[in-house]
Amino acid sequence: MVLDSEVEALGACVPVSREGNLVLQNDALVFDPDRVEALGRPVPRGLMRGLLRGVDFSYPMDESPFELTVSDAEVHKGRLVLSGEAESLPVG
Repeated sequence: MVLDSEVEALGACVPVSREGNLVLQNDALVFDPDRVEALGRPVPRGLMRGLLRGVDFSYPMDESPFELTVSDAEVHKGRLVLSGEAESLPVG
């Protein structure tokens, strides 16, 4: 999975790309980056760890308006696919 964004540095917008895996942990979707690029160039791993220290790439799944149990999360062709069960869905 790839997350693209821009970061302001010295008054300029710098494109940043993060590549990694999306996993399900403790009822949350968690993005675990293992490669970072800035301006299209790889960021060294030591610098990457320092830049990402304290950054939370998780999304809690317990904020759904209905009862939801997610058992798997995968990325396919630009789509996030969640597998699991949903209860108390409003019909109509």
